[in-house]
Amino acid sequence: MGKVLKIREVGEPILEKECIEVDIKSINEEILDIIEDLKST
Repeated sequence: MGKVLKIREVGEPILEKECIEVDIKSINEEILDIIEDLKST
């Protein structure tokens, strides 16, 4: 089970940052952990 992450609210600068695309072939354990955290959140 993942950890519960902080929910970001409208207006927080981090939400303006552009994300990078993740190639399905490059999914690793770190990304899988983030996915589990998001599901727990």
